[in-house]
Amino acid sequence: MHATGVTFDNSILAGAVFNDSELNGAKFRHARMDEIVLSKSNMLVTNFSGAEAKNANFSEATLNGANFSHGVFSGANFKNAVLDSSDMRSADLSMTNLKDAVLTDADVSGADFTGAKNLTQEMLLSACVSSSKLPIVDKPLKPTSRACYKTEKEEEQRMVKRFALLVTGQVAVIQGYCKDFEHKFRPADSKLHPQDNERIWFDTDVLGDQRPH
Repeated sequence: MHATGVTFDNSILAGAVFNDSELNGAKFRHARMDEIVLSKSNMLVTNFSGAEAKNANFSEATLNGANFSHGVFSGANFKNAVLDSSDMRSADLSMTNLKDAVLTDADVSGADFTGAKNLTQEMLLSACVSSSKLPIVDKPLKPTSRACYKTEKEEEQRMVKRFALLVTGQVAVIQGYCKDFEHKFRPADSKLHPQDNERIWFDTDVLGDQRPH
C-alpha cells in the first residue's frame, strides 16, 4: 500500500495487513490496531502515539523517528526493526520481541519493557531518556540513564533530525519507493492527478507534542 502521510487517527484497524507498505509520515494516533501486520514497511516518523497495537507485527520495519509515546504495544513483534531516534516515552512494550532491533537514540523515558524478549543491555545503553522517568526493565538488565539531550540546542537538533527524516521519507516516494534503503523507480501513482505525485504531505504535528524552540 502506498499511503505516505495518510491519517488513520482513531481508526479501527485490528488484524489489518499493511506489510511492505509505504507509510512514511502517516498518523495512527489513538487507533485500535491489535494484531495489525506492518512487517517490512517503511514508516519514517510515523505517529502511533496513544495507539493500541497489542500483538502487532512490526518485524523488519523501518521506523526511524517514529512516535510510539503513550501507546500500548504489548506482545508486539519488533524483530529486526529499525527504531533509532524514535519516541517511546511511557509506551507499554511489555512482552515484545526485540530480537536484533535497533534502539539507537530512541527516547525510552518511562517505557515498560517488562517481559520483553531478546532485549539486551547493549540495546538499552544505546537508547536514551529525556526525563527523570527511567524505562522499566527486568533484572538483571539495568535501565539506561543516558540523556537524549542536555541543552535546548541539543533538543532542537534532535527535533531537526526528525523533521529531516520526515521530509526524506516523503521525498523518497516521489515516483518511486524505498527498498533496502535505496530509491527504486516506479510509474507515478496517480494518472488522473499527476500533480499529487510530487506533493509532499508535510504536517508538523506528525512529530507529536514536541516542537523545536
